[in-house]
Amino acid sequence: MNYEDIKIALDKAADENNKTALFHYIFLKHAPDFIEEKPEDICKQIGATQSMAQEIRKMRALYLFMKEKNLDLN
Repeated sequence: MNYEDIKIALDKAADENNKTALFHYIFLKHAPDFIEEKPEDICKQIGATQSMAQEIRKMRALYLFMKEKNLDLN
């Protein structure tokens, strides 16, 4: 998933009052795609507040925990 796709999806989710849930889902589901990027840079690219960088870190930690336990979202 690229930045533009994320922005579009989050904008649509905001209209449906699901933005926060979708944000967390995206950065959990697609954690491997963004694992090497700084969360602050991701937030800048998608137009999210810098405070959301901590949420990206949480989803990374959850992704790594799930991977360690052989769990996935599929």
